[in-house]
Amino acid sequence: MRGVPALLMCLLLAVGLVSLSTPSPVSNAQAQPTPTATPADPGPPPAPPEGKRTTPQQIDTGKQWKASNCQTPTNAPATQGVVPLSVTATGICFNAGFTVWTAGERSYALLTGGYQAAFVIVDVTDPAHPVVLTTYMWRDGQGNPTPTQYTYTQDAKHFIQGDRHFVSLNHEAFGNTNGFCGIAIVEVTDPAHPQFITRVNGLNSPAGAWCDVHNTFVEADATGQGAWLYLTADEPDDVRVLDIRNLGNIVEVGKYKEPGSTYIHDITVVNGRVYVSYWEAGLVILDAASLKPGVQPAPLNPSGSIKPTGFRVHHALPTPDGRYVFIQDEITSGLNFQAVRMVDIRDLNAPREVASLGLPFRQAHNLLVENNRVYVGWYESGLQGWDIDTADPAAPKLTLAVEHTLRSTFTGGFHGAWGVAKLPCQVAVFARTCLYMGDIEMGLDIVTLQDPAYATADLNQDGHVNIVDLSHVAARWGMRRGDAGYYAIFDLNGDGVVNVVDLQEVAKQWTG
Repeated sequence: MRGVPALLMCLLLAVGLVSLSTPSPVSNAQAQPTPTATPADPGPPPAPPEGKRTTPQQIDTGKQWKASNCQTPTNAPATQGVVPLSVTATGICFNAGFTVWTAGERSYALLTGGYQAAFVIVDVTDPAHPVVLTTYMWRDGQGNPTPTQYTYTQDAKHFIQGDRHFVSLNHEAFGNTNGFCGIAIVEVTDPAHPQFITRVNGLNSPAGAWCDVHNTFVEADATGQGAWLYLTADEPDDVRVLDIRNLGNIVEVGKYKEPGSTYIHDITVVNGRVYVSYWEAGLVILDAASLKPGVQPAPLNPSGSIKPTGFRVHHALPTPDGRYVFIQDEITSGLNFQAVRMVDIRDLNAPREVASLGLPFRQAHNLLVENNRVYVGWYESGLQGWDIDTADPAAPKLTLAVEHTLRSTFTGGFHGAWGVAKLPCQVAVFARTCLYMGDIEMGLDIVTLQDPAYATADLNQDGHVNIVDLSHVAARWGMRRGDAGYYAIFDLNGDGVVNVVDLQEVAKQWTG
């Protein structure tokens, strides 16, 4: 290629150009506050936002909660459709459900800790250099940490009210009187100093007692404010709905019980419909408005109409247009088992399975669904994403578009990616889209989408690979993985260092 030597001779020019056009990378760690002490949970009775707080106490996550099964990424297979940015150890080794949000110019992720911790908050404003801000432990009324084996927290949902940010978190004590049950609300307006707001259970509910909660979902009102909290109540195996518009007076307003059911796992609410993952009873779809008045509503789909043979519905999400719904089974696996199914629900009276996905002997977990793509946190197989083609509405096609895992060996069971979340992000000086995975053993895994419409060397995604892209790579010369100024998008061959090989790669893709 005749132009390659000449392009490499432009290195000095490129460095000069980028110094005029590109600000120096700033370590996110330099811009963040030092992780602070964990605020004490006042425990029941609920404390209002302006109430008196007990003295915060420091939690040493590195020593107190680090378990022997923590893992680090292995030499994993090549990725497809994404560029890995960072993996952040949280200090715990059971990173479960998580939620992400943006506040002003900063972005955050909260990962729950199962039995090991209530949650960990990470600043992900710079997705290549996240910073752990705080670890929060559940505490009793005297400010003492509750024994971790008694309270299980594996689900979190972010919501806003006014200019304040909150998360709902589940409690499962499994009947142990030393643990908490129900749901907790924690304010995260200042993510480095989360504030416990209230804890609610339904032991005195006139609609029947409920206590242990496995999953929650917060539905916003028309203005985007967190208004209703849906939860799965373990022992009665039903749905409960709480009005949370006044956090000082949370009221139970709705209930649904599937006749003859034995277990309810999860709930999602999209465009006024409630999708209830009712395990062996299948998927039940309800009208959100009919569920809130406190009278058991009739499902929108016939009983058992979305219940594939041998399938336990663990999680469900519709496409945003409501024409299809994806359901997922986390328990079953096998050579040909299809753990994710796509169901046509344009006619709710006659739902019909139209497509399916499976990985041999690999168990799947939570979903993220868009108009044209479905993502799955596929446990040890990591992030998996398929493009959705509905040109023929009766026979949609699913094509693998995204693949990323932190493991090169597989042991089976519940390890690896819990689920997938998505936010706009800033990678160095470029606006991109990031995907976030909570890896059970390894922590927070962040990647950025690589649009196939652009060459990997087209860093500013203007449709051309030229001196501008070359100058950006040259400006990071010598940066290595782990350096504050290292970003994987400039390390085009992925060997962990930005050098002449990456400049050569720009030259190979050169369009002028």
